[in-house]
Amino acid sequence: MNKKQASEFLKSELTKKLGGSAFRTAIPDSVWEQGQKSVDNYFKMLSDTHMTLSRNYSQIVAMNEARVTQVQFVAIMDRLTSVICQELDGRIWTIEQVNTVMDRMLQQEDVDGLKGVAPWPKDLSGFGLKAGEKLDDPLSSEALAKAGVIIPPRHGACRSSLQPL
Repeated sequence: MNKKQASEFLKSELTKKLGGSAFRTAIPDSVWEQGQKSVDNYFKMLSDTHMTLSRNYSQIVAMNEARVTQVQFVAIMDRLTSVICQELDGRIWTIEQVNTVMDRMLQQEDVDGLKGVAPWPKDLSGFGLKAGEKLDDPLSSEALAKAGVIIPPRHGACRSSLQPL
């Protein structure tokens, strides 16, 4: 199934399961106000984001099996790269830190719980960090891991990944 098929499937299944009024409230008003194309793009973003998360979880499992000890956040750097991904690019964590965050994420039963343990900040200003600063600093790495901001995706349509070191 390609990304377009996945987003259409997600849209179809959510429409069936949620029904009219619940389905309407599941999508932000700002998306509805922009029309059907915007609604379709919203489902594509949801689908792409979940595919990225699944891919990254699978890679983490494979890195554990390969006994990788450290991982590095790698962003695709171009004009579309978000501020958060630019600032996370090159940062290093232990596989134990990544496993802890992934376990916390997988234990959540709903979106609000997931947002609580793995929020999507726009940047790292709350941590006093900027792009290229303290990339392998253990204290910075621990603070970001505790906050749950180390596993991509870091926003909708995120293209970043974790790579073994």
